[in-house]
Amino acid sequence: FAFYYDFIRKNAQYFNGYEDAFYTNTQIENRYLDFEKMPIYFEKYRRNFHAYVRAKPNDKNAPVVIHLVDWEIPNVDSTTFFLNEEYFFERGIQNWEFIQPQSEMVKEENVESLTIEKTKDSMKITIPKLENHWGILIVYPN
Repeated sequence: FAFYYDFIRKNAQYFNGYEDAFYTNTQIENRYLDFEKMPIYFEKYRRNFHAYVRAKPNDKNAPVVIHLVDWEIPNVDSTTFFLNEEYFFERGIQNWEFIQPQSEMVKEENVESLTIEKTKDSMKITIPKLENHWGILIVYPN
């Protein structure tokens, strides 16, 4: 587990002072919720993929971090979800960064990047397989 602790230490600025703002997972049926009114929602139903949105209270300029956790074993190749930008920042999302813990089993050259398609009000994001079951999407204000 050393690489997890190393990852947290190296990225402490995305943990310290942050609090839970929203949670969702891939097991929520779209028949029961209006996804358009949620900050983040997944493209399709599947088992055990979770998103924890965390923000710094009273700091509108701080980036928002989304912890993405894939507890499915074996974990799936990629996952697609949507962000409703208006729920994150008043003027939308300017930039983003995706990071994940790297163990010795995962070589840097094999790590794929995420793909983003922006529309007027939302972002469709596809992340690569989470090799170590955890990734963090950091979104910055416009």
